[in-house]
Amino acid sequence: MGLWKKAIASVLYRGGLRRRLLLLGLGLLGAALGISTLAGSYYTRGLIKKEIGELQEEIAVRVAHEIQEFMENKITRLVDYSGSASFHGLGSEQQRLLGLLLLKNDRAFTELAVLDARGQEVLKISERRVYLPTELSDESQSEKFKKAVSGETYIGPVYTSDKAEPYVTVAVPIRLTPKKIIGVTSAEANLKTLWDVVGNIQFGRAGYAYLVDGKGNLIAHRDSSLVLRRLNLSSLPEVRQFLENPKALDPTPGRQGPGISGEPIISTYAPVGTLGWAVVLAEPLAVALGELSRVQHYAFVLLGAGLFAGAFIIVWVSNRITNPIRALHRGAQLIGAGNLDHQVDIKSGDEIEELAKGFNKMAEELKNSYSNLEHKVEQRTLELSALYTVTSTVNQSLEVEAVLEEVIKKITEIFHFDATRIFLFDDLRTELHLRASFETHPEFWSGVHTFPRRQGIIGTVADTGDQVIFEDVQTDPRYEELSRTRATQRAGFSFVAVLPIKAREKCVGCLMFVGKSPRKLTPEELDLLHSMTDQIGVAVENTRLYQETTARAKEVSALYDVAATVNQSMDLNVVLREVIRKVLGTTRFDAARIYLIDSERKELVLKAYQGLSPEFTLKTATDRVGAGINGRVAETGEV
Repeated sequence: MGLWKKAIASVLYRGGLRRRLLLLGLGLLGAALGISTLAGSYYTRGLIKKEIGELQEEIAVRVAHEIQEFMENKITRLVDYSGSASFHGLGSEQQRLLGLLLLKNDRAFTELAVLDARGQEVLKISERRVYLPTELSDESQSEKFKKAVSGETYIGPVYTSDKAEPYVTVAVPIRLTPKKIIGVTSAEANLKTLWDVVGNIQFGRAGYAYLVDGKGNLIAHRDSSLVLRRLNLSSLPEVRQFLENPKALDPTPGRQGPGISGEPIISTYAPVGTLGWAVVLAEPLAVALGELSRVQHYAFVLLGAGLFAGAFIIVWVSNRITNPIRALHRGAQLIGAGNLDHQVDIKSGDEIEELAKGFNKMAEELKNSYSNLEHKVEQRTLELSALYTVTSTVNQSLEVEAVLEEVIKKITEIFHFDATRIFLFDDLRTELHLRASFETHPEFWSGVHTFPRRQGIIGTVADTGDQVIFEDVQTDPRYEELSRTRATQRAGFSFVAVLPIKAREKCVGCLMFVGKSPRKLTPEELDLLHSMTDQIGVAVENTRLYQETTARAKEVSALYDVAATVNQSMDLNVVLREVIRKVLGTTRFDAARIYLIDSERKELVLKAYQGLSPEFTLKTATDRVGAGINGRVAETGEV
């Protein structure tokens, strides 16, 4: 084995590239053409057999249908006779005349008998002889009587007469009423007509047909001598297949096997309805596949011509390949040396030209990688600058609106969304209000400023704290589940993203982006947007802390002022008025009243007030202890 490998290697790798290409090309071309020829021959053989099988099956089914119709016609004629005979007495002259009329009109019937309900023949007529009353027999034990008197149609096995003609016995019931059977009509039908039907079948160049009964006996063939020999063909593959399943079509049409005379044939059968017979079509294999040998001869001629033409083409191609390969080698050396502006110019129109384009593309990509790297650095710098600007705004301002506007501005510069909107919770955390926005189409958003918690996409994200991103709302089924109004979809927008704004792990609002075209955010873009939302959360938390600190400072200042007033003045009215003023200034209420208890009269007396009309003051100047809200608070001492 090693010697063979060395010999092949010495032949293939000795000499120049041109010789190698020629030998290798001829070898591959010869193998390809040989395999193609053999595969084509095999495929053509299978295709021809398949077409022959389909043709045979079609003809067999049609002939089987004709034979079935022939027998059904005979049964119908016999049933019509039985219907007419039921109006007359069994064995009467009228029944005899009707029977003679049937034999005259339908030459396939050669003999007819009428049996009474006990199976005794009461009438028997034939076109060949006259039956005496003493010749009438008892058929009560016959299969035809038993089956017909039970209401079924009887078709007996095919038999041959003394004139070597095929016959079959047919029997039907004579009904007085649909449920009452008074006798049986039996007839002998000549099947010689089927010889003509089967014998006239021709297809292909030498195709023929024959008919077998349910036991495999030959009952019709174009060669009548075979029928007269009463051959049993149950040993033939197609007949044996039929006898195993007499009601089904041939599962393998176009079967190859021995014929009646032993020669190889291609055959197909079709069952004849309810008769239990089968029509078999056959064609000698040599004749059926005769065209294949001519096709194979033509294929081998083409194989030789292909090898000759291939050798010429391979020689020409090998010459064209050598020079481009040298040029490609020189260009690869220049590109490898760092000359990325060099372009390998090869116009060979084949893989070498594609390879040269690949080298040129590689050089161009290497050249562009520097500019792409600069662009990425610039983009990253822009993102970091935007994040730094937002962070600086957060650190320098306690006004959340300034931070929100800066975030909107930077997001629009970097991402170019068609709409960017920021929603924040109110003090009760039941609704989200629009606090800042940018829209290229403001008309679509003019009435959308508030979202209840847990309602719509905004309310759901704010409630759960989980982001929701729809790359295309026109195709994403989640959008219809979450959106209540589907306003974004109806407006013709495709991209929607809603990110939660969190402060100390608690959601305080949402950042929403909308785009006309479908879009997929990269992980880097999402990281930047999350950083933006984190800064908004910090700004909101700073504002909250500042407001809480300011409010606490106001409260402490108010308490200090009240205490100072108490220490500086002994006038109760002055102290109470100062308390009223500080309470309103600290709490931002619109009005306030101070009542003192008159223990003698058990009344509340208005001592100081602010923000009330004179009329209301007169009406509420006093109040009873224990009555109304003020009275109950004074009585219980509880808020």
